[in-house]
Amino acid sequence: MKAKITLLALVAVSILAFASPQSVSAAAPATEADCSKPILGIPTWFNGLVKLEQDGGGNITCAIKSPKDLDPTGDSGLSKFIWRVVLNVIDMALRLVAWIAAGMMIFGGFKMITSDGAADKAAQGRKTLLNAAIGLVIAIGSVGLVNLVMGIIK
Repeated sequence: MKAKITLLALVAVSILAFASPQSVSAAAPATEADCSKPILGIPTWFNGLVKLEQDGGGNITCAIKSPKDLDPTGDSGLSKFIWRVVLNVIDMALRLVAWIAAGMMIFGGFKMITSDGAADKAAQGRKTLLNAAIGLVIAIGSVGLVNLVMGIIK
């Protein structure tokens, strides 16, 4: 019982560490990176497609680049724009899969801890932990591959 309470407290503290409020300022964005900040490591769909604009009142705002901004001399601007959005969405999905795999690792560890010595329950927890670790490695490798392709297209 004491181990279950300790594990529950550990999980609660871990969740609160990610869900803690972050400071927000009302200042104008200083760089293009300020316009597309990731949430929990998951980037926005318009990552790398943002530019800073100044409106009539002198305020600096974020705007999404048009395909002409990506390639003003040729016709490949639209294809670069579309591929950038597609790769951003794939990157978002893979990072979400990595978060789910990390959660499954926690779940597998929880199953092992709460098996109370039952060999079959411990084996189920170990199998869940192993499968989640394999999924996490695949997801991290896939994110790296997508980022490599994005760097080449840029």
